Amino acid sequence: MPRNHGNLNLAGKVRKQTPKVPQQQKKHKVCGRTALRVQFNKVFVSDQLTINGKHYGPNSFEVRQERGLIAE
Repeated sequence: MPRNHGNLNLAGKVRKQTPKVPQQQKKHKVCGRTALRVQFNKVFVSDQLTINGKHYGPNSFEVRQERGLIAE
């Protein structure tokens, strides 16, 4: 018969000790055609990701360097 490690009467101790926090209102998440439209506009229409006419991804080194997110 398998043995247990530790007391079973201590199960759930951490969860019981954490304070109860009330739920917050979350913003409505777009889905379907609207989500695809937002994604398209973010990637292709936004001119923030183009440098000298060349398209870069959102995590590109050059883009982050221009925005000043990389310490030199």
